[in-house]
Amino acid sequence: MKRLFTMTCVALFGCFGLPHAAQANIIVVDSTADSGSACTLRNAIDNANNNAQTHPGCAAGDGADTIIFSPTVFATPQTIILSSSLPDLTDTASTTIDGGNMVTISGNGSVRIIQAGDLGTHTGSAELRNLELARGNSTGYGGAILMTGDFLVLDNVVISHSTAGIGGGGLFTQDGKTTIDGCLFISNVLDSGTGGGLMNSMADIDIRNSTFTLNSAASGGGGLFTGYGGTVTITNSTFSGNSSEYYGSAIRNFKVTALTLDYVTIANNTSTHLGGGGALDVENDGTITITNSVVAGNAGYDCRGTITDGGSNFFGDSTCGSAAQGDPMLDSLAYGEGIAPTMVPLTGSPLIDQATCDVDVAMGQRGVPRPQGAGCDIGAVEVELPIFADGFEAPF
Repeated sequence: MKRLFTMTCVALFGCFGLPHAAQANIIVVDSTADSGSACTLRNAIDNANNNAQTHPGCAAGDGADTIIFSPTVFATPQTIILSSSLPDLTDTASTTIDGGNMVTISGNGSVRIIQAGDLGTHTGSAELRNLELARGNSTGYGGAILMTGDFLVLDNVVISHSTAGIGGGGLFTQDGKTTIDGCLFISNVLDSGTGGGLMNSMADIDIRNSTFTLNSAASGGGGLFTGYGGTVTITNSTFSGNSSEYYGSAIRNFKVTALTLDYVTIANNTSTHLGGGGALDVENDGTITITNSVVAGNAGYDCRGTITDGGSNFFGDSTCGSAAQGDPMLDSLAYGEGIAPTMVPLTGSPLIDQATCDVDVAMGQRGVPRPQGAGCDIGAVEVELPIFADGFEAPF
């Protein structure tokens, strides 16, 4: 796994009110193997689920357990390769798995990595932090993760190169609440169906400081599909390089889901079918309210359906319901702070200082405080002003 930084969101983003489970027992994984008598990740999850010492090689689970990884065995980045899906995370007291930025869990292109919650009762809660889930595969929903519980937290997590047969190449969520902060969804694929990076059905989702890139879906929602109910908010996030044949190469919103975007960048996404809808797509009574955001430079066109313009937006063409404004002058997708690449407005960009500052979104996706100049910048990134040798900010 390519590790780009060691700061957690506690230091960089303040976590924006993510729920933290009380640590009952700490279970330390001390093996990179998938199975065996040592404390493997699989054995640790069993103990946490059972609130017992089912496997003597691991500490007992008891309530809201936290699974961490031995700093000796995982002193350098390691990959755990699965031969079958990990046990479902079903403990209603919540289980936290914290990879410490040293762990990749691979489905080896053949199995879904993990399910959060019990499919029958829709109970169980989980928090996944500081790790990568790669090469998951499901013939149904959720190539890397299937969320069917009460709540799921993803904090500083990479979901990559995973596939599903029906929906949610990276993640599928149903009901419950999912919080995604400081995450990267990259190169997840659906050969058919919707939601290349993430498919949501009826759940409430809060996405912050995250990037969806190079995800694809044959039908729609290359980066994200959301539908059938629930409330979805996206803040300080970037959608770029995603693709679909129809209906929303970046985001597709379908059937009564309320979707709100604030300080979001949607650029360079591609719909391959000329009549198939823009990068941002809304239909069948779904609603989208967009504020302080840029939707521009997408192949096909930018929007399809009714968009509520909340103000301080920049649209590349007139399909978003407002007059076309042209070229936003964004740099290519590139890494800065965090694990997620972003698109920085270039010098002279019409996005700079043109947003309405929001005290609840005090920093941009790269961790730069807002505002830097006369006003806040439109989109996910706040451009940092250069600093003179005497410590004063340059006035431009």
